Parts: sequence; structure tokens; C-alpha cells
Amino acid sequence: MYCRKCGTQNDDNAYKCVRCSELLQAVALKQIDNNLVLAIFVTILCCLPLGVVGIVHAAQVNAKAQAGDIAGAEESARKARTWSLWALGIGLAGFTVYALIAIGATIAETR
Repeated sequence: MYCRKCGTQNDDNAYKCVRCSELLQAVALKQIDNNLVLAIFVTILCCLPLGVVGIVHAAQVNAKAQAGDIAGAEESARKARTWSLWALGIGLAGFTVYALIAIGATIAETR
């Protein structure tokens, strides 16, 4: 895509010209949910390693969106959500296994 103002060739997904910052597309920027709250929640309560990966991807969303990389921002938001949901699932599974073992041990002690 070429800029109407300066004629510089830009990426087809760009919304601003890399040279003169002219708007290339009359598309209103939508708010992209970066999933940072979810990532922090699962990091603290569920699964630290996967939650940290979610936080890293969530932190990239706003910077990419402000730089004009909307597709990259949406991809980072998707990755942050995916990693966070995996962390949540693993954390819940671990808690369930722990609870079942604790209940089983309690039942075994009472017999």
C-alpha cells in the first residue's frame, strides 16, 4: 500500500505511513484486550511458568497496537489468552488431584 501523501510503500496491514505518519486506512482503532489481568491471576494462583509466558505476550499487545501492527497485537493477545488458559487448566487439575489425594488420605486414616 502506498501513502497518498508522500508515496512511500508500506505494509498492507499498516494503518500509518512509516515515513510521514499519514493515516493509510480510515479504520477506527479498536480496543484489543491484552488479557494481562488473566495472565497475572493465573501466574499468582495457578501455574507460574505458563502464566509468565502469558504476561510476556500480554505486555506486547499495547506496544504493537501503538506501532500500527494491529495483526501482531491481536496475535499477541491471542497467545496471552491461550497460555493463560493453559495455566489455569493445569492449576485447576493440580488442585483437583491434590484435593483427591488429601480426601483419600483422610478417609484412610479414619478406617
